[in-house]
Amino acid sequence: MPDLQVDISELRNRSKSLRATAALLNDVKIDALDIASVVGHERLAGKVREFGNNWDTTRGRFRDHLEALAKTFDAIADTFEDLDGKLAEALRRKK
Repeated sequence: MPDLQVDISELRNRSKSLRATAALLNDVKIDALDIASVVGHERLAGKVREFGNNWDTTRGRFRDHLEALAKTFDAIADTFEDLDGKLAEALRRKK
């Protein structure tokens, strides 16, 4: 049977990267109301406000998905670490 190799540190690194990206999204805010007030055209101002509202909603969802994916990577790493420990213990008992 072929060996299964999982790079747990790489899973952990990916999880950290996802969390860092999610944290950056917290800091990316557009003050659409301020921008809309200076564009000089009401229809354009309305589109700027609409974009700002949509951006906030979409950014929040994207951030939440990144956090969920990071948790999934951590869960996979935890599961493989646990499984590896149990298999090693079973082999020690078998000897």
